[in-house]
Amino acid sequence: MLELRHRSRKGPISEALATLQALVKISLIIALLLLGFQTWGAVLGHVSGYVAAAITGLSISIFMLRDRNGPQGRRSIPQISHVKSLISYGLPLYASTIFTVMAQQYNNVVLAWFASNAQVGSYVAAINLSTIIMLVSTPIASVLYPSFSRLEVMGRDKLSKAFELAVKYSILLIAPTAMFVSAFSKDLVITVYGEGFRSAIPYLSLYAAFCSIIPLLSVEMSYFNGVGLPRKTLASTIISFLVILPLSPILAYFLNVIGVIIAIIISQLAAMIYATNLIIKMEMIHLNGRQILKIYLASAASAAISSITSSAISSHPLPSLIIGGILFLASYITLTALLRALDEEDYLNLSRILGGLRLVGRLAKVAISYMRLIDERLSRSRKA
Repeated sequence: MLELRHRSRKGPISEALATLQALVKISLIIALLLLGFQTWGAVLGHVSGYVAAAITGLSISIFMLRDRNGPQGRRSIPQISHVKSLISYGLPLYASTIFTVMAQQYNNVVLAWFASNAQVGSYVAAINLSTIIMLVSTPIASVLYPSFSRLEVMGRDKLSKAFELAVKYSILLIAPTAMFVSAFSKDLVITVYGEGFRSAIPYLSLYAAFCSIIPLLSVEMSYFNGVGLPRKTLASTIISFLVILPLSPILAYFLNVIGVIIAIIISQLAAMIYATNLIIKMEMIHLNGRQILKIYLASAASAAISSITSSAISSHPLPSLIIGGILFLASYITLTALLRALDEEDYLNLSRILGGLRLVGRLAKVAISYMRLIDERLSRSRKA
């Protein structure tokens, strides 16, 4: 099964299927609404996107699993063992997705019980704005899955180092993004939704701050899926779900929306503790806690500096966001280098990873060169 995953080009195929799903869904929803089907048109278009992606994915899977060395040069049908492997691998992940969706809907029901319509609307607004963080974390998770799969085929001796670097680089990108969203939650909410959604500000601030520690759990799930342990992913999801069940209504009763967010945070922390403990026992993986702590410190300090400075310069939310974003980026790059959160190996790795990208690659090279310059001067001053 690992060999099959290694040979398949899952990353691009997954992205293509997701794009197909979105295109079918959006185009059909618009067309059916214009034709007057109203709510049924929206529902049918939404479902059709998943159906189109499922049929296309199944066709690609059958094509890729066929034996190229069939009789008379013909491709034979997929072997039963391959199909069994796919089912045994995919079912836990499918069940994990079901539990995740159930937890989300359960929280929505709890909010309907204990929160007003205005509070629920503000909560949805906060969650929508938190997708800014997902724009950074989702592509990283997509890259990590095939990476761990290839390393599993090559040998488990390389997994420990790969896991450590994956966690560090994920935190390096996601933690500052989450800290920025948390620090500038007021400006983001007012700019996007207006003054009427001010109650969403604390929700976004709390939830975004929590998202700064999500990289560890995200890497762990990618690790389990990449090395053929989807049952561990399912176990982590079930733990999170079981924590949510009693905790969400209890905390919502006392704290309304904030209580539900805290319940989500605690449930994710429980899953993270389970996954981290399991990986350390299985693979003897060690994390460089000192460097990771420095990254968080640089992120938090940059958020504080940019937030205070931008508020003093401008009281309007949009200029404050622009000024704050520039200050945050400059502060974060500088503080990360001053704290020596990265070493020469990290600079080389990041240059290889980001250097090939067009616009981002050029900016990344400038930032890495600047950080290296600070690091070299610090080294010289210490030697002197």
